[in-house]
Amino acid sequence: MAYPYYRGPVVIWVLNSARHSNRSWTVNLHTILKQLQMFIQKLKNILPQLLLLVISTVLSLAALEVALRVFNIPPKPVIPENCQQFTQEATDAHDYADVHAAYPPNSTHTLCTSEFQVTYNFDANGYLGYAKSDVKPQSLLVLGDSFAFGFGVEPAQSFAGRLGAYDAGLWGISFPTHAEAFKQIVDVVKPRQVIWTIYPWHLISLSDGGWRARVRFDENAHPFLSQVVDFYNQTNLSSVILTATGWGVNRFDFYTLEYALYDEQDTSMKMAYWEFEKAVKKITRLAKERNIQLIPVFIPSKSRLALDVDGRRPPLLHFGHILQGDLPTRRMSEILVRYGIPVEDQIDAFELFKDGSVDWHESYFVIDGHLNVQGNKYLADFLKRKLDSIK
Repeated sequence: MAYPYYRGPVVIWVLNSARHSNRSWTVNLHTILKQLQMFIQKLKNILPQLLLLVISTVLSLAALEVALRVFNIPPKPVIPENCQQFTQEATDAHDYADVHAAYPPNSTHTLCTSEFQVTYNFDANGYLGYAKSDVKPQSLLVLGDSFAFGFGVEPAQSFAGRLGAYDAGLWGISFPTHAEAFKQIVDVVKPRQVIWTIYPWHLISLSDGGWRARVRFDENAHPFLSQVVDFYNQTNLSSVILTATGWGVNRFDFYTLEYALYDEQDTSMKMAYWEFEKAVKKITRLAKERNIQLIPVFIPSKSRLALDVDGRRPPLLHFGHILQGDLPTRRMSEILVRYGIPVEDQIDAFELFKDGSVDWHESYFVIDGHLNVQGNKYLADFLKRKLDSIK
């Protein structure tokens, strides 16, 4: 019979295969364990050396940081002692404007830093108004934030003063309050044209509060480095490195929220754009009802200029992301278009610096982020040409 004949060899083959397989697994497992044991032994041998290297490096960096602080390297800006007396005065004026969309009528306050000290006088409406009494006022109203205000320069030297415009700028105040200020002053001045300075950085002040408090830099890109980078950013050593790489003080603090504005993958600004849109809706409605030409002027930050003009990228920030300096400007421009402000009636002051004919480094205060006297002059001349072309 065939069945018993074939059964014996098959069973023997299966049993032999099983024994061979078990023997192979045993050999492989033995090899793996032996290699693991050798690795652990090597690790034990180099671990003290590695630990010594880490400790010596940390101590060296700590000693270097102490030396930099002792010798004040890089030098920190020295605020004049007399500035202290103006701090509360300026704070009170700002807080009042934040609520009333104007400063206290017929009041005065002084802004004082290591780079400037300027006293500002407000008219009966609570604004800077016309800067030059000997110049025929133009039917032009300037609306907006600290760039409209002329933060850090004498009113007559601001771009609004140079244009002979009525200045209703409010320093440190964001878009919704600009709309309220426009509502309060438009029928007093009765302008034919309105320049609205738009500084995209103010989107940050309108964004989600929890997000602003939590994020020090792009944690999505570097979650495991967030605490390390936050600590590093507080050191003098970081300032030395950043200065040496060309950023220095010509920027806002490096690992900041501002760069989220330029990140194409960031979605945390939705609330801010919504608030901006509400301000646009209110301002455009008021302007259309009075047949006023509204001219939005986008003011570039020093960070955007460093990104787009100097071609510099911040280290350890937004790794793997694309930073686009004009991203918030384009998004805000799209909102303006939706409410009837054509692109040709919008001005991006970035154009003033992009070809390199005007050095943006010489147009801003060194430490402060605002346009200096020269920058305001350049902007005034630039706007004169633009206003003539869009009439």
